[in-house]
Amino acid sequence: MVNNTIKIKNDIYTLRYSIETLCTMTEQGYDPMDYLEGNKLLNIPVVTKLFYYGLLEKHNKPKMTEKKAAQLITDYCANNGNIYDLAALTSRVIADSLGLVVTPDIESDEDNIGEEEEGK
Repeated sequence: MVNNTIKIKNDIYTLRYSIETLCTMTEQGYDPMDYLEGNKLLNIPVVTKLFYYGLLEKHNKPKMTEKKAAQLITDYCANNGNIYDLAALTSRVIADSLGLVVTPDIESDEDNIGEEEEGK
């Protein structure tokens, strides 16, 4: 399973794409298979939509809106994040939700600090 969380400002957000959500996305014209297979390119409006749909299941109280999702992306990019990382995150989480083989997230150096010293 891939890391499906993202920190924006001081809050942690979890992306989740159930089959029901993926079907809704497809009905709304955002078929995730098109983006995973490279048939369509990701652009800012599409990344925003994919991010919004991923937030709905865990962060819909109070009601998540596309405008709130877009503001979260703005906040993320303003604090050393970038749209490419967000696009990659949404793609990895969608692929994982579909049971597709996903390259595990690379652990940060902080996660490996104690391991190196133990081996010495």
